[in-house]
Amino acid sequence: MQVIKVKRGADEAPESSVQNRPPIVVIGGGIAGQAVCEAVRELDPSVGLRMIGAEPRLPFDRVGLSTLLAEDAAAESLQLRPSEWYADRDIETTIGVMVERIDTDEHVCHLDNGDSVAYSQLVIATGSDPLMPPLPGIELAGVHPFRGPEDCEALRIAADAVVSANGSGRPAVVIGGGLLGLEAARGIAARGCPVKVVHLVDRLMERQLDDRAAELLLNEIEGMGIEVMLQRATTKIVGEGTARALEFDDGEQLECAFVCVSIGIKAQADLARASGIECERAVVVDDLMQTSAPDVFSVGECAQHRGVVYGIVAPIYEQAKVAARAILKADGAAYEGSVPSAKLKVMGVDLVAIGSLEGERSAVSEHASEGVYRRIVISEDR
Repeated sequence: MQVIKVKRGADEAPESSVQNRPPIVVIGGGIAGQAVCEAVRELDPSVGLRMIGAEPRLPFDRVGLSTLLAEDAAAESLQLRPSEWYADRDIETTIGVMVERIDTDEHVCHLDNGDSVAYSQLVIATGSDPLMPPLPGIELAGVHPFRGPEDCEALRIAADAVVSANGSGRPAVVIGGGLLGLEAARGIAARGCPVKVVHLVDRLMERQLDDRAAELLLNEIEGMGIEVMLQRATTKIVGEGTARALEFDDGEQLECAFVCVSIGIKAQADLARASGIECERAVVVDDLMQTSAPDVFSVGECAQHRGVVYGIVAPIYEQAKVAARAILKADGAAYEGSVPSAKLKVMGVDLVAIGSLEGERSAVSEHASEGVYRRIVISEDR
């Protein structure tokens, strides 16, 4: 556990004590927790504010994980703000500690180290966990998610071991041909390790791309030396102690050196659910990001707004600003949802998808020789 506390003069008392009320507490030390702290401080530079994060580091840029995987960079290189940033803004930060339970009646958080923290307003920003399918063999050594710096370190070690062995004939295999799966594959390949992508659907990034765009992307990915296997349903990971092959629904097996699973995320709503806060797929919030519990808000990948859970970064900042205004009783527009967007962070591929894939009609501009494809979707004259 690390606690970053603000140093004050002997004649200064913490702001929350001056106001005779507990601080605003943010649970979650990720991008969402960071965004809430920044939004609160923009509106009020002195209100008591505390962030509690379960990860053993200050908030970092999870979007940059593919770079961390491809290069021998330290996890600290992804840190969003230096330690001094929090002290300069009177934000008390506790990391490496998990909130086990929220007493919404008493306005108290109970931590796994035995401490209790009172709050005036609470923001749940616990983010998400990697979705690991219930496959036989998923628990074997050599099967890695792609979600945090520790995962990147494990994948780097595994990839470098394959390279050092001068090619054992078994490649790395990435399960998942979505955004993160392709970024993981490119990061592994960048280390000189052979890699194959196994995807359930008939095209890559099917949620964001039409058939033609996916075809062009496939050509680019395979041009990097990454083999892609589409319409393959993995039913088992085979191995004795360590993963050695994938088995598909037709009985075929694909030998592998190790496996990276990147098929999506699931909202981390266990804390809210155990504390009696309404949850469905995630923590249910209204247009002010307020949960079913008084003075409790939720932001980011753990929040469900109008039935939608956003697994991308842009909505986090929009939600954080709304929640901060609601917490501080400031004027401002309510949250009405966000336009989905995705950007593939693979060197040599410029791919951006914004909005809905389907519409009443569309217009396409393509320059095949240059590998350029643009499509605009029109629906209800928008």
